[in-house]
Amino acid sequence: MQLIDQAKEARAAGESKKAVSILEPIVKKDPNNYSAVFNLGLAYMDLGETSDGIDALGKAKNIAIKEQLPDKQSINSYGWALLVSGDYLGANNAFKEAESRWSDLDDETKRKVLNNEGLTLTYMGRYSEAESYFKRAAQEFDSPLAKQNLKRVQELEKSASRARH
Repeated sequence: MQLIDQAKEARAAGESKKAVSILEPIVKKDPNNYSAVFNLGLAYMDLGETSDGIDALGKAKNIAIKEQLPDKQSINSYGWALLVSGDYLGANNAFKEAESRWSDLDDETKRKVLNNEGLTLTYMGRYSEAESYFKRAAQEFDSPLAKQNLKRVQELEKSASRARH
């Protein structure tokens, strides 16, 4: 079994520190190893090491784009890491970048991008824009999470509207 696969298994088993200890030497030796950098970023995020996670996921995203790799999930993961960190503007920009590469993304990543962009816009107080992303995820990908979030953002929009009047 390859080391990167061992690291993935460690993460899946909740052993993200072990995954980091496996991946860091690989990335040090080969900083352009997409799979190692991407999985290292996810492991850092698991451990709450957000800054390191964002750095690694941003690097993975850039490697994927530069190398024209078929795996474009790093674009969404990078945006998600920014969202988790509270950098809503950065997350919004990352999800817009993902949208600009829409034809390269698989359906699962598209669904995640739409949901995450909806969440980002919700946190930014841009409820009507968020609603459009949740609607797309619900309609195009039958996303239960998007349907749930759509109801929530509609309630928030009603509350905000009542507060303004």
